[in-house]
Amino acid sequence: MNITKVAYTRKFNLGNYESLDLSIEAVLNEKDNPLEVWSILSDNAEMWFISEKTRKTKQDAKPQSAPQQPALQAKSASQAIENIRKKFPEDIENRLDFEEKNGDIIVKSKQFLGSEAFREALDAVTALGGKYVSAGRDSHFIISVGGNKA
Repeated sequence: MNITKVAYTRKFNLGNYESLDLSIEAVLNEKDNPLEVWSILSDNAEMWFISEKTRKTKQDAKPQSAPQQPALQAKSASQAIENIRKKFPEDIENRLDFEEKNGDIIVKSKQFLGSEAFREALDAVTALGGKYVSAGRDSHFIISVGGNKA
């Protein structure tokens, strides 16, 4: 049997008798492991839901003026990375890789974070003006420094 496609469907409870059905599908090539791809689809569905929930919660909140982030203004990329590292809880910071790329700080997980740790990391990144970029295996957080907005 040759598996050519995998799909993942999940029902998210929104509360107040509402739910959201999310379905993701991937086409496989000969080298892909169906179980691994299915696991990636599952992780991406969970991360998408958490980021959407956070975004909607922040949109519903009363608008406030954005606080300045003087800690991010650094003279070098390594100083900026150090300043950003300090904003994460230590247990989560130890599971993340930080690198500078084109004036932005890219934050990738070394291992699967799980939904609670992902939520804490997303909150820290959002507080720094960053965002989550869903790109399958290359999913990451991005934080702009040096006057650029994320």
